[in-house]
Amino acid sequence: MDLIPFKKEKHQQIWDDYVTSHPMGCVYHLSAWLNIIKETYGWEDQYFLIYESGELKGILPFFKMNTLSQSSYYISLPFTAYSGPLLSSETDIAHVYDRLRWKSHPIIVRELKKEADQNADVVAMIIDLPEQHETLWNALNKYTRKYVRKCEKEGYTFHREGDFFNDFIKIYQANLKRLGTPAHPALFFKKILAHLPDNARLWAIKDGEKVIGTQLALMYKDHFYNYTGFVLPEYNNKRAGMLMAWETIKATIEMDYKKLDYGRSTPDTGPYNFKLQWEAKPNALNYTQLKNGKITKLAVPQPGIASKLWSRSPNFLTNTLGPMLRKYVP
Repeated sequence: MDLIPFKKEKHQQIWDDYVTSHPMGCVYHLSAWLNIIKETYGWEDQYFLIYESGELKGILPFFKMNTLSQSSYYISLPFTAYSGPLLSSETDIAHVYDRLRWKSHPIIVRELKKEADQNADVVAMIIDLPEQHETLWNALNKYTRKYVRKCEKEGYTFHREGDFFNDFIKIYQANLKRLGTPAHPALFFKKILAHLPDNARLWAIKDGEKVIGTQLALMYKDHFYNYTGFVLPEYNNKRAGMLMAWETIKATIEMDYKKLDYGRSTPDTGPYNFKLQWEAKPNALNYTQLKNGKITKLAVPQPGIASKLWSRSPNFLTNTLGPMLRKYVP
């Protein structure tokens, strides 16, 4: 087995072709994320191609990160819902880790499971898209359809074309603060749009000329990914997000995508239940940590006292410190 460090000028096309051909390859496996994360946060990339007898048998998209206390760990992949090693079936990942001599540090992997798991602590909410949007519309409950119609009567409109970046950042920061979570810097999203020009789009909804909601969408193979999206907090009670959700579904069906990935959720939470109403189904995510030879399952941390304090802090503090802290929150 040969483990070849990734070099962009030599391996980018080889890497991305492998992701395209692999049945579990997703947008978060693409080599662009190495540049996005490294150019934003400066973390040390640990991207390797696995060869056996001259044949490519897998890829490892990892970063070496530090905690706030400066202890090190390896993770695939920070700032994404899932990624993980992408391997041919006969490749032994434990042997790969041994060869890399990583086992002195925790190894965190987030991956979409191939098989169903009814007891998963973390899931990706994915809609199987029909050929016609009317099919899905008719499957929605009457209250969901009612709120979409109400938004339409309010005159809210959906837009796929336009320069929404500044509005996106403003709305994103306001909502991350509301949720008690440090926000990524604007640079992170600029890098996504720059390094994934064929896969990333910003969409918006407006109230008249005012942008009241935005989302960053990623597209790859037959999947559409809602990476992140929010409406202005003052429009939450007006259910403006319902129009964003429905118009996004309609657009993805018109664009012939087969799956709409609403991102990760923890079962029985508000975001999970919101996604359920759109006929999204939970797909198990495998979040694990390998440490001292033992594998343990990881859950997504739930909001606590620190989140409440963050949500109540002044904007100048959260907007300044948020990106510095987010670097350590993968």
